[in-house]
Amino acid sequence: MTTLCGIGICILLIWAARGVINPSKFKLSVCPGRSNHLTFLHIVAIFLAALLGGPLIAMAIGLYVELTVIQLGIVAGMAMQLVALFGGLVMATYCFDGGAMRGMGFTKRRWINDSIRSVIGFLAILPLSVLILLLTTELILRWNPDLLTPHQFLEILKSPDASTFWRAMIVLTAVVLAPLGEEIFFRGLLQSMFRRYLRRPWWAIIVTSILFSAVHFPVIQSLPALFTLSLALGYNYERTGRLYSPIMIHMLFNLIMIAEALTTGS
Repeated sequence: MTTLCGIGICILLIWAARGVINPSKFKLSVCPGRSNHLTFLHIVAIFLAALLGGPLIAMAIGLYVELTVIQLGIVAGMAMQLVALFGGLVMATYCFDGGAMRGMGFTKRRWINDSIRSVIGFLAILPLSVLILLLTTELILRWNPDLLTPHQFLEILKSPDASTFWRAMIVLTAVVLAPLGEEIFFRGLLQSMFRRYLRRPWWAIIVTSILFSAVHFPVIQSLPALFTLSLALGYNYERTGRLYSPIMIHMLFNLIMIAEALTTGS
């Protein structure tokens, strides 16, 4: 982690210097928007479908397979992300001009550039997010330690009683399903809608990032770091017009944070 953060700081400084030299890098208004007719009703429909559908699917599976409360929670989490993923794609198909693939930039072109950009973007945002997480955790410890809330799935991963299968399901959800479902919903749908309403890309990114971090409550110590991560994800979406980069950055971030938690036990 220390090595990755060191590389990331260098990349972040270079990116900031380029931004000072060429301020147009920060002017996302020059980046084309994604024509759509998304409304708050569309967003609420997908959100409620995922929020309610996940537990209902888990309960339905629980009728046929004996599962513990924790296992039901894992299944519900997976189902929620799947509903957000497929529901978001269906909604985008009807709400984006040109359909979901074109509206969210799911094309074969420039995938190599997007992959390189994702690794660079991940390395750049990692040290900033980690620093903010450490500072937030320290402040809460000094102010009111009772507010610190461990992440339930991370606690299961670190538990010696957890089976290999359920650990694998948690990793699959965190590293694959969550980045796909959350990026399609938050960046693909929500940020695109806010950009059309607010007509200012940075405002759309900020509002979306507030909501993105808010849904991760009650893990309070992680909220500022997740807000920072979301700003980077939103920026990359606006710069490229494609979801590949945000999804890959999100995947890499979750993977490294899980690996760090399991390695250090923190």
